[in-house]
Amino acid sequence: MLQCSKGVVLIVLAMMCFGAGSAAAFDLSVVWNQTYGGVGTNESAYAIIQTENASLVFAGDTDTNGAGLADTWLGVLDEEDGALISDAPYGSTLDDTAFDIIPVEDGGIVFAGSIALPLGADRSHSDAWVVGINATGDEVLNLTFGGPEVNATAYSIIQTTDGGYLVAGIIEGYASGSTDAWLVKLNASGGEEWNSRFGEEENDTAYSVIEDAEGGFLCAGATESYGDGEADAWVLKTDSTGAELWNATYGGAGDDRAQKVFQETTQNFSFIGTTTFFSADNRTDTDAWYLRFNETGAMVRETTLGGGDVNATAYSAVDTPDGGLLLAGSIENYGSGNTDAWLIKLDAGGEEEWNGTLGGSNQDLARSIIRTSETSYVFAGVFNATPKEQPPHCDAWAVRLDEVIEPAPGPIPAPVPISTGKIGDFVWEDVNRNGIQDEGEPGIGGVEIILYDSEGNRLRSRSTDAGGHYSFHNLKAGTYSLRFIRPEGYVFTLEKQGDDPALDSDANITNGRAGPINLAGNETDNTWDAGLIHVSPGVIGDDDDDRDDDDRDDDVRDDDVRDDDDREDDDRDDDDRDDDERRR
Repeated sequence: MLQCSKGVVLIVLAMMCFGAGSAAAFDLSVVWNQTYGGVGTNESAYAIIQTENASLVFAGDTDTNGAGLADTWLGVLDEEDGALISDAPYGSTLDDTAFDIIPVEDGGIVFAGSIALPLGADRSHSDAWVVGINATGDEVLNLTFGGPEVNATAYSIIQTTDGGYLVAGIIEGYASGSTDAWLVKLNASGGEEWNSRFGEEENDTAYSVIEDAEGGFLCAGATESYGDGEADAWVLKTDSTGAELWNATYGGAGDDRAQKVFQETTQNFSFIGTTTFFSADNRTDTDAWYLRFNETGAMVRETTLGGGDVNATAYSAVDTPDGGLLLAGSIENYGSGNTDAWLIKLDAGGEEEWNGTLGGSNQDLARSIIRTSETSYVFAGVFNATPKEQPPHCDAWAVRLDEVIEPAPGPIPAPVPISTGKIGDFVWEDVNRNGIQDEGEPGIGGVEIILYDSEGNRLRSRSTDAGGHYSFHNLKAGTYSLRFIRPEGYVFTLEKQGDDPALDSDANITNGRAGPINLAGNETDNTWDAGLIHVSPGVIGDDDDDRDDDDRDDDVRDDDVRDDDDREDDDRDDDDRDDDERRR
């Protein structure tokens, strides 16, 4: 999924450095500004990290890849220019997403979110979901928590000092209409050690969790069961076994939420989030919110950020070298309906030093921010690229900002438009052997498909999902070909039957080749299918291993496609290659 064109986009960076005479004061300049997504699709980035091998990885969702309505989406970025190095979808046939991601040792990552699972009779449920991937892109954990009679979501995950993990989120009984905050403790191999629910009859949520210096845990979120008003920001302290020690609420009569919690010192903690207040003219406004509290939950100080003519929210924050914080979120001029990503710098005492916005003409926001060095920061979020009078279209978004001594004047680089195309789509069991996809004939999962360029160089491979679908994306305009790898117990059905290219089988019945495919810029070609016939053992027509290129079959060999194994060391097109081995 490469960067795509936005049409006319206005990006504004308006950062001001107050206290310029102080050695601790600093300003930021945009190094790169990139969006990631397909034409007419929707993508989001909810979290970003830097791995041990210095790669940047964002986690979110996309409705372009995979088989479902929305899939969890991971993207690996080049820190120098923000280019998308590799990406991969994960998920079921329904809606799935990742809300948090953490780096683990040896360059791996673990993400947490939710996965929707069908229950039959038009009913489904969602489980909290944890997936671990090592540095070579192999899946080492895939865990779900909840069950068919509940809906559960993981919003936050941390690695604990014992090598395990703690997941924070929500859980609700099926059709109950209210949620509880939920903590799930896992050991290093993913086994559940304990889980604890917190809350009463109303909606209670845990958005963020940390392990404190004493070995216990603090989670922050929102509660409607305790406190005042619609919802109050909520902090909950537990011991190492998940037993509650205390909880505290913060806020007034409006909707107040804690999005992220931090330990500042041995005795002081803080959270950032959103607080709501009512203006004199009965108008409701929201401010970004910073609140410091002590080890018993008592408030030490608070700062609201925004003002009476805007609505503002803080989703994430990171420490700065001067002892302060850099907050990331969104801001909207009251009544405009358009939000920008918003960065706010606080000093060590929690006072605002400066703030600045980045964005276009629609609804944009920063959901996660990290510091990648002493002087560099990267945030990830959502960029609304909807053209005028067109259907909604959002992209995942990432921006790198570096500290500078003096602000660098001049225009800010806009997202770089790059051609992107896609080839797919389906491998099915041809039950009646007529070479055409008929109603009720099932897809076949786990079938490998290999993509080649016009010179026969192997570019990448994909396996079909459980429903039989596959896709290759991030493709420039050009000529390609495919090879479907026949699974054991199947033969290819007749090719090119009927008059509808979207319903016939394109795979050569002998070697599984398909093509050539002439792809135009930004084109999606979902007409490349393969039908398979299930046969009894011992009657497979091709005795050769189907992973050989069948060079001995001169009557069916495509001379333009050279043997895969002979080409493994060839130079490949770095812009197009997206092998799973390079995900991390």
